[in-house]
Amino acid sequence: LLAHIALLFVALAFGNEVEDLMYQGQVDRAVLAARALVISGEDIADDEVYIDLLLSSGIAKTAEAYYRAQLATGPKQADNHYLLGRALVSADAAAASYQAALKIDPNHARSHMGMGAIHRSKGALEASKTAYRRALKGDDSLGEAWSGITAAFVLSGDYAGALAVAREALIATPNESGPYLSIALLSPKESISILTAGAKAVPNDPMIYETLTEAYLANNKGAAAKSAIAKALSIDARRPAALTLALYADAMSRGLLDATGYAALVAARQQVGKDPTKALEALNKLVAAYPQCGLVYVARASAHTALGDGTASMTDLGRALEHDERNFDAHAALGMQFLNAGHPHKALPHLMKANEFLVGDVGLGVGLATAQIATGDVDAARTALEHLYGSNGKDVRVVLAYARVLSHDEEFESAYRLLKISLAGTMDGRVAIALAGAAQDVGRFDEAADLIQQLAEQTNDPRLFRLAATIRAKAQK
Repeated sequence: LLAHIALLFVALAFGNEVEDLMYQGQVDRAVLAARALVISGEDIADDEVYIDLLLSSGIAKTAEAYYRAQLATGPKQADNHYLLGRALVSADAAAASYQAALKIDPNHARSHMGMGAIHRSKGALEASKTAYRRALKGDDSLGEAWSGITAAFVLSGDYAGALAVAREALIATPNESGPYLSIALLSPKESISILTAGAKAVPNDPMIYETLTEAYLANNKGAAAKSAIAKALSIDARRPAALTLALYADAMSRGLLDATGYAALVAARQQVGKDPTKALEALNKLVAAYPQCGLVYVARASAHTALGDGTASMTDLGRALEHDERNFDAHAALGMQFLNAGHPHKALPHLMKANEFLVGDVGLGVGLATAQIATGDVDAARTALEHLYGSNGKDVRVVLAYARVLSHDEEFESAYRLLKISLAGTMDGRVAIALAGAAQDVGRFDEAADLIQQLAEQTNDPRLFRLAATIRAKAQK
């Protein structure tokens, strides 16, 4: 339950355009869109979105630098102290900024909200509730404060209190999705009715329809679930959660799965990462009970994979596709397994099918490009990787694959430069190894050795020290 509340807390932070770009995997464009809103200076909520996006993208220094500069231009403005506090990673430093804002304006609602988050992160739940109450007394439209105080009640084990707060939030902010989602999570018996009301009040939030779909599935209403998730996908066809729920809804509407099986299947999938042996036992029973449902075979395949039985996993994935050729999860998993086993021709059609649905999945996109390179379709791989690099330029998997295709096209200088930039930003040993190889293509042995030596000294990794020495030795030959 707390995990759902936390997810809701994060999801509500982003505005529509920025959120759309994030779901599409276009992080850099999302940052630019958020920055443009900030520059327009119309709403402090835009600054909050920008800060949260920078922090969630690992660009905390940029956020801190920007809002320190803002504070320097207006040191007597409480908003500037608050925004700097929100941009700071250190809880103590953030608290100091919030307190500075409250000295200027003791009723600054957002700074009380910030203190609520600080107290909650330190486990001081009563202090957290008090701070959030002060924030809401000053501005009861702060959805983030309502989500925060709800989470504080959940953390303290007071679910009745959390539900009461969520009902207060619904009265104060009837056009925000947060209260409807919180009530549905805290009071499952009324989830369908409250989420139906939420869908009318906030018709463009896919999370409402996703959660409503889950409620319908739990109540054995397959046709209604299928209709609800179709609405979520009409808003955003790329949402992985919605796509997966659509598979469940389709299976239930066709009579291949019921509410009991759905609940057991969700539980077993969650169990795979914790205890795959126990999960496999449960999934064997589910396969016996629902032999025509491809979803149970996909789930059992993941348990087999976790236990190191690749053959059994691939068999189950094949069975899943026999029952439902549209199951993109099965295509993705089977394609990656074929690729890892050294069979790119077998992997390619499965990866292409999966990529039609999971267009924002970076790992899948890299896998598809890798299979395309191996099967000779280098142009398609390069086009895809250029797009992936534009939206996920800090992802090491993308960098390595893009460098590989550049080298394949004999653009050795470009590949070397790409890896050099990446190494400075990621300090990843895999990039260092790739840089060592690229150095041989362009004759930059000394420079590459210096860069890898610097990384070795920062990480104290003996393998990197040896790699730097090996490259330097080649330069002397």
